[in-house]
Amino acid sequence: MNAASPKGEIRNAGANALTLAILCDAPLDFIANLLTVAKKQYPAIVDQTDAAGRTPMMIAIERGDHKLIYLLLQNGEYANSPTHLEAALDYCVTAGQPQLLKQIAQISDTGTQTLFRVAHRRLDRLLIGDSTAQSRLLEAMHPMLSDDNIAALLIAAVQIRGTTEKLPMLYGLLRKPMTSEQLDMLRETAANAGDLANYRCVRQFDKRLAEKLNSPSAAASLLLWSEMVRALHINDEDFVNLLLGKGVPAVLDEDDYGKTTSEEAFTRMLMADRRVRESPQSCVDLLSLAAKKNFAACVEYLLQRGTPAHNRHLEPDDIF
Repeated sequence: MNAASPKGEIRNAGANALTLAILCDAPLDFIANLLTVAKKQYPAIVDQTDAAGRTPMMIAIERGDHKLIYLLLQNGEYANSPTHLEAALDYCVTAGQPQLLKQIAQISDTGTQTLFRVAHRRLDRLLIGDSTAQSRLLEAMHPMLSDDNIAALLIAAVQIRGTTEKLPMLYGLLRKPMTSEQLDMLRETAANAGDLANYRCVRQFDKRLAEKLNSPSAAASLLLWSEMVRALHINDEDFVNLLLGKGVPAVLDEDDYGKTTSEEAFTRMLMADRRVRESPQSCVDLLSLAAKKNFAACVEYLLQRGTPAHNRHLEPDDIF
């Protein structure tokens, strides 16, 4: 017997007893009894596919049948299957079903680890879009995610454009502050991702930066020196100027200079570089690079600082 969909299409080709019962909208009690019998006599039925390659769980997810998804997962074989558990949790995230998500994650001993994998993969869904639905999903996940999980999600989130407004919400889920190493990695990741809005946002999470900026010893702070490099890398001009105003120097690699495209950015970097301030003799490579970029003002600035113009990196004709 073939059961047809409302459009008259045959949908149960290759179905076994379980998938056929689901496709024919059999009562949940009937399906539950069928599962009980199958577990004893033919447990493989829970993983068998129909002609379209769908398992009973895939059909339940396709139909958006929450009660059936939960019923199937209460069956031991499903609850202990990472594939089925992950598929069900993935459905909850994409469909915005926080209550079902919470119920499903608590069924299995591996629910927490699986939930983290799903959250990591679907992070854009959790952080971009309807704030109310996202908040509910994150609240449902919160008890089952460790602080290390949340920190890892934050580090992944700063690499996704458009997540700036939701980063404080995700950070607020932490039960205790991130470690100094985690905060450094968070800012470094945001800067490397090139998202200025995300970088500025996560910089506010590190209270040490504000404390050092307001300290009389700001110019000597290694923390601020390293932040100068990040700010220059992502071209956060306001923060660079703030650090310069506090007397914060920097030691930059030639590669950092090589990434700049404007003479204005190059000049800011020269003004921040501790080598230029303290040892003009060591700036010959920078002079050569400025000349090759045809940055006349930078060449003049370096020469005024006492940088030698004649060396193996720079020919006399390069000076203009």
